[in-house]
Amino acid sequence: MSEDRARRLVEPHLWAGEELQWCDQPVAAGPVAMAAMRKGFYGSVGAAVAVFIFAVYVRGAFRSIDPQSDTVILIASAVIVGLVLAFGALVAWSRARRLVHLVAYGLSNRRIIMVQGDDVQWIGLRELEDVRLEGNNVVVRRGRTATEQLWADQGERGHGTARAEVVAREVTLAALPSPEQVVSLIQTLIRPSAS
Repeated sequence: MSEDRARRLVEPHLWAGEELQWCDQPVAAGPVAMAAMRKGFYGSVGAAVAVFIFAVYVRGAFRSIDPQSDTVILIASAVIVGLVLAFGALVAWSRARRLVHLVAYGLSNRRIIMVQGDDVQWIGLRELEDVRLEGNNVVVRRGRTATEQLWADQGERGHGTARAEVVAREVTLAALPSPEQVVSLIQTLIRPSAS
């Protein structure tokens, strides 16, 4: 039954000539929400870094006016950074819980697809860098685009945001009924000789 429903959610997003080889829905809401929360947390790292940099700038401006404000601004900026990270994670978790009945995963002859309401994430098979099993979750990671590789080579990304950059390139197929089968299918599509 969940495969039929998943098919109805995924098929409208297929490209011309694309064939769906596997699709299903998650069996539990909790893991889907946790995967979304993780992505939301790391997605808000950029905003948190911007807030902290702004606070450091403000701290420098106020230092000459009132030396006591230095500590207050640092503490306030740390609290605000924590709130930004928590807000990003909480919003993503809440949205995933509300939309779990609209989550479907698909594997076609051209890409891996995750539909969550109106959002569609996908990774083309040629971009695929890694697939790993984490309990009942399958985590699929795409390689860097040419632009991302250029930024990495030129040092545009700091070490503090490196993990956020990796998570942004991942799609988590959470709470799958048969995760080993999905990993096997993905590996077969990547390397047909592996089957």
